[in-house]
Amino acid sequence: MSLESALEALLGQPVRMGEAVGGGDIAQPRRAVLADGSEVFVKSARGLPRGWVRAEAMGLERLASADCGIRVPRVLGHSEIPPVLALEWLDFGKATPAYWRALGLGLAALHRSTADGYGFDENGFIGRTPQFNGWKASWPVFFRDHRIVPLHRYCQDAGLLSSGLSADLHAISGRMETLLPEPEQGPALLHGDLWSGNVGADAQGQPVLFDPATYYGSREADLAMTGLFGGFDREFYGAYQEAWPLPADWEEREALLNLYHLLNHVLLFGGAYLARCEVIARRFA
Repeated sequence: MSLESALEALLGQPVRMGEAVGGGDIAQPRRAVLADGSEVFVKSARGLPRGWVRAEAMGLERLASADCGIRVPRVLGHSEIPPVLALEWLDFGKATPAYWRALGLGLAALHRSTADGYGFDENGFIGRTPQFNGWKASWPVFFRDHRIVPLHRYCQDAGLLSSGLSADLHAISGRMETLLPEPEQGPALLHGDLWSGNVGADAQGQPVLFDPATYYGSREADLAMTGLFGGFDREFYGAYQEAWPLPADWEEREALLNLYHLLNHVLLFGGAYLARCEVIARRFA
């Protein structure tokens, strides 16, 4: 089935495919125009892992259901064969002076959404890497078993780790319940892949969240990742702290929480991130 035919089946009207648009390391984004003149943002690519489209759709829908004041693209339809995700078209623009504050307040509101455990309804992906989301009652156990241990195994199987780094990762896994506390507020709904490339300003200059790797975890994990690749504006952090202060010692755990994403970058992009992993792992081993 062609991409056009799949979209027509999903959306119930003829579709004209438009140009490719920027962004998208995994799926190839394109603009489509429906018979009624409305525009659709389409993500599709050959070789996408099975379940990737469904996982992203579920994540977007869960974020939107939190009604946190941050815009989330509406899911119009999705299919696995062929892999297609159709989202409402959003025009992006210049952030207003209030953008960072709105994003900080909105993220704090998002994190107020909770669950009975740590995990998500189904497994997902972080990039192309499987992300296991089986429910756990304990945050450090979840982070160990479903985040650090799988990435350690993937990188080791790919021959990407030194013996020293592998030993340090084993040591961290053995100490995880002393390294990470149980969050006092319990599980929080997370974006899960919250770096500057996955947020933007809509045509009105207000924040938009997209490309999530959603699950329920410690809210510190989302905040930690915002600082991994350049960081967000200080107004964002000030607004978040105003709305819902973080524990005074949360930054002591920031590097450990980001170790998961750095290991994933080693797996996906190679050894350029290896030295950062070694420094962090040595610190917490």
